[in-house]
Amino acid sequence: MPDAKRFESFMMRSQALLAAIAALLLVPPAAEGSTRDVGGEVVSVGELQDDGSRRFTIRANYFGNYTPRGQPGLEWTTRVGLPFSATLLNGEPIDTRHFARAIRPGMWGHAYERAQLSFYSLPDFESGEVIDHDPDNRRFTLRIHITHHGHNLRDLDDGKGGNPPREETFSYDADTAFRIEDKDATAAEALKEGHWLQVHPPRKQTVDVRTPEAAFDPDLLRPYWIGGR
Repeated sequence: MPDAKRFESFMMRSQALLAAIAALLLVPPAAEGSTRDVGGEVVSVGELQDDGSRRFTIRANYFGNYTPRGQPGLEWTTRVGLPFSATLLNGEPIDTRHFARAIRPGMWGHAYERAQLSFYSLPDFESGEVIDHDPDNRRFTLRIHITHHGHNLRDLDDGKGGNPPREETFSYDADTAFRIEDKDATAAEALKEGHWLQVHPPRKQTVDVRTPEAAFDPDLLRPYWIGGR
């Protein structure tokens, strides 16, 4: 169990890389008024179009800086395609057209409009802050945050409310592996109050194989000074 935050660390890494690409070479940031900036699971995928683009729908469970409001379960449809979308697959840049062919229901990740898309084919996981550990019963409780921005946390004036964190209890057994960063750890070491943990289900090994044609090419994307999302 790495000592890390779920989407806060994941999204920061993804956004930092994609924002650097966008700022230097690609697309401008979208206007905040109608921007979608969410993390979640792909629930449906449209037909691949002749131009290589594809629409897909995300069920959101995390809300970033530029989504002014939203509740878990909100579904939003975006489109990936050239020359607008900078894309990452399993944490690595990939050609936008190959990303469009690879995206499928069950994948999870982060979407900033159609401009920055980062998704994973690995199983999703929970993550949060340890607030209780019951070693006698081999249970612990996490406070799971679905946003890290104040305007999504506070109560809204229109009565729709904000997005406070939730709490969830997990069990473990003698076969559960605990890690802090890259080192093995005991349950007592890993589950200290205030630690941030990722909880991964058992999964098979995954091998990501890419052909040279799948390499990311920033020259195919619209330069930022032209404008448009």
